[in-house]
Amino acid sequence: MELDQQSSKRLKSLKGYLTVPKDEEKSRSLQRTMHVEGVGVVKVVPDLCHLLIKITSQKQTVSQAKDSVERRLAYVKQTIQNCQIQETDMKTFQSVESGYIHTVEIFVTTTEASKLYELGETLTQKLDDTVYVSPVSYSVSTSALAHGRSQSASNAVQNAKKKASEMARLVEGSLGPPISVEQLECEESPISSINEINTGSQFGSWQRACVSMASAVRIMFELRARKNS
Repeated sequence: MELDQQSSKRLKSLKGYLTVPKDEEKSRSLQRTMHVEGVGVVKVVPDLCHLLIKITSQKQTVSQAKDSVERRLAYVKQTIQNCQIQETDMKTFQSVESGYIHTVEIFVTTTEASKLYELGETLTQKLDDTVYVSPVSYSVSTSALAHGRSQSASNAVQNAKKKASEMARLVEGSLGPPISVEQLECEESPISSINEINTGSQFGSWQRACVSMASAVRIMFELRARKNS
């Protein structure tokens, strides 16, 4: 009799275990998940261009050197204005070196490279070698970098979702909503090394300033049973 009671208790326990899963099945189905990683890559091109103008004069006195520089500086500023470049787009630095050498540097930054090409060509043709005009250089602004990071992360998420949908289809399931998203990394690197491009060309200068943004994400999706139609 005692054995029968123990068997009965075990049977009731087993019966209870077997009758619970309807609710447990539902909760467990919600816990079925899929972990997928995705990568997104974006090329960020330069949106700023720069030109350095350096005026140098060496005279017998500091005042003579300064006057010589000021005359050329007035012409340079007028030429900058004629090229439709705003005064706020340039920064001026002055210095006096030993031997009565007076130097002024003007650093011009704009978003329109054509204006800097016109400026550089005009100054080179009209002024002597006391005025140095650098080649146009390029850079990526902080706002463009921020947009590139955001876009690469968005691409990584879309690629991860596409991969997860395909995997869910292969296991005859359907993809549920994302449960968690984790950004694994975001790397920034030059598109090309200096040895890969013509360093003496304007295109080479532009290409060296391009930045590649690569973001990687890990997403956990809910995996649902496919509904039979």
